Amino acid sequence: MDSCCFIELALQSAGKHEADRENDLWFLKELLNAASDEAIEVLTSTLSIAECSHAKGDISDDVKSLFKRFLTSGRYVFLVQDSVLVAERARNLRWVHSLAFGGADSVHIASAMELKCDEFLTWDNKPHANATALNDLALPIRFPHDTQCLPGEYRQQKLIAGAAANPMPPAESIESDNHEIKTTLPTSSEISGSDSGPTENQARAETSKGTPCQETEGETMNGENVIDLFGVCEAEKCKRAERRIDREADKVTIRQKTYHRGCEPTPEELQAKDRSSG
Repeated sequence: MDSCCFIELALQSAGKHEADRENDLWFLKELLNAASDEAIEVLTSTLSIAECSHAKGDISDDVKSLFKRFLTSGRYVFLVQDSVLVAERARNLRWVHSLAFGGADSVHIASAMELKCDEFLTWDNKPHANATALNDLALPIRFPHDTQCLPGEYRQQKLIAGAAANPMPPAESIESDNHEIKTTLPTSSEISGSDSGPTENQARAETSKGTPCQETEGETMNGENVIDLFGVCEAEKCKRAERRIDREADKVTIRQKTYHRGCEPTPEELQAKDRSSG
């Protein structure tokens, strides 16, 4: 994922984003939600930390907090180290493949290629202008809304949200063959047994109070919880929390890759530490 994706999310939080990117931003948020649940892995170069220093000049505490949360909290993205292998691959984009990118773009693209990412998400024009050549090098270049990596269960949230925002009007009647068929739904008082006990919404509200599934992220932005900022309902939070617990129970090995979450030591650093202590 290119650094411009995180910058655009910061601009949205400050109300300064481009209106035509709303759909892309929704997909970015869901990708980060899926990464937080460990359903997928989102990677970005450590260069993103340096590039995400402001949002069109905005260096407010809220913007700083958002950048830190996304990039260095260890929850949403893996940071790809700018190793010699990455640097040489970035150089060879021009030397070997005749693809002329700026230094930052070449490092981002080379990082994605080195870790064999399934796609590279960006709005920058230069990578998209060379999308065919990069696709031949096994790195599809896509806009966020074109991502192929978002699991279906997260895409369904968009359909649910759309249905809630545009509910079907209640049908009073349907006319067919000059006959009027009444389809008015019965009220709760007309249903046997509905006058006793709490309603479904009341029962759901009571059940949700004090449940262990309700998460608090600690840091907030503009008074909103981070996950709430992403538009995730309480029921979905519970499901995602359960999935995280299941994955943690099944996790018994450390993946041997050249990236790590936040400030955790890499496998190579752990091995070097063991040798020195031995």
